[in-house]
Amino acid sequence: MTSPRGRRVHQLVARCEPGDAVSAHALAMRDWFATQTETTVHVERHDDRTVAIARPIEELDCDDDALVVLHASVGGPLLDSFAAAPGRKVLVFHNFTPAHFFAEWDPPTTRVLEHSWAQLRLLAPLVEVACGVSAFNGGLLAGAGFSDPQVLPLVVESVDGTRDPETDDQLTRDRVRGGARWLYVGRISPNKAQHELVRALAVAHAHGDADARLWLVGSDFTPSYTAALRHLSAELGVTDAIDVTGPVSATALRSYYAAADVFVSCSEHEGFGVPLVEAMVAGVPVVARAAAAVPETVGDAGVLLDRSEPHTTALAVDAVLGDAVLRDELVRRGRVRAAAFSRAALHRRLTELFGPLLDAPSPLAG
Repeated sequence: MTSPRGRRVHQLVARCEPGDAVSAHALAMRDWFATQTETTVHVERHDDRTVAIARPIEELDCDDDALVVLHASVGGPLLDSFAAAPGRKVLVFHNFTPAHFFAEWDPPTTRVLEHSWAQLRLLAPLVEVACGVSAFNGGLLAGAGFSDPQVLPLVVESVDGTRDPETDDQLTRDRVRGGARWLYVGRISPNKAQHELVRALAVAHAHGDADARLWLVGSDFTPSYTAALRHLSAELGVTDAIDVTGPVSATALRSYYAAADVFVSCSEHEGFGVPLVEAMVAGVPVVARAAAAVPETVGDAGVLLDRSEPHTTALAVDAVLGDAVLRDELVRRGRVRAAAFSRAALHRRLTELFGPLLDAPSPLAG
């Protein structure tokens, strides 16, 4: 029989690449597992960027004694592979966006998400341990039929380090215009509610900060929604004050955090909210809508808004930027809060959750 700490651990992720929060979590977990036993990471989408750190899902080779850990961030064939694999099953739920957010904008994505939630519910009887990366996600797992969900917070890596010189130069030139620099990081998507940020910026322009700018950093996930954002910006007269950057490199992202005056989020649905913590690490004060997992992630380290109303958001930003004592206190609290999402914190939690699983007798013993 395999010795307890010889029990292999196989993680399954949709992709494994730099800049992806799910990938970073899986790799941080891999580092801990590697101190305990043999471990692998398998990906659904395998390419040259992943070949050194992950294997194709087709190469998954496990037995009934193995631990198979699925990182669920979207439905599809990976969930089917997890269901069909032998071994003791563990789910790490990173959240699926509710389908209704896309109904007006992207019917194909709506159907994918509806199918994803249906797949998730089918996994409940197969999973020995279910974890959400937030208590909010754990509640969703409980509602989907999983028993006693646990919390396994994400790792948020430091955004300190080398910045992109070209982006630094661009943002430095931009600074001479004056005005506050608002930053939001996340894909352009209806659930992220960037339209509420556009409206709040327009209020700021009308009431005291006509030079304020908004940087929307992230991929164009829903082109129809992005087109509507541009139309709204033109209608409100703030087109020239908004930069929709698309995806940027890790070094350029550090440049945006270094140049920002405030991180502002009106998102309606976050399963965790990695950029909120990145902003804290970078010393950028946070103003955010208190929706979904956001209050849990931010804690007392930001200004949380009960509703996403343009005047309320603009006033909160103005209050933070106009009060040096408040701003400094938010930055201090943010750096303290971010420590909860360090590798050391994750490894302590992994010891609590997975130590017993690695030490437990094989289900085939006896």
